[in-house]
Amino acid sequence: MKPRSPSPQKTPLPHEEKINVREVHQAIVRELPEPKELYKNIPWYLRHFYAILIIWLVIYLISLAGRYDWSSFDTPMDSLEAPKDIQ
Repeated sequence: MKPRSPSPQKTPLPHEEKINVREVHQAIVRELPEPKELYKNIPWYLRHFYAILIIWLVIYLISLAGRYDWSSFDTPMDSLEAPKDIQ
């Protein structure tokens, strides 16, 4: 068996710096702020108030939707009168 030859050393190019990038970036990663909560707990009475408000809003909107009619906007143009002059 042939003895292993040591791996050749890489010679740095003139424009390469001799800085270990991992060491530099590890400091930045360590300094990141801790994650925060996206929301805080709201008191129970506000949760109930919002729930009641949303339920009331849905019932209100559904009750008004029964009176809506698509044909209400279909008025013939000849039935419109010209504006009257103000005296």
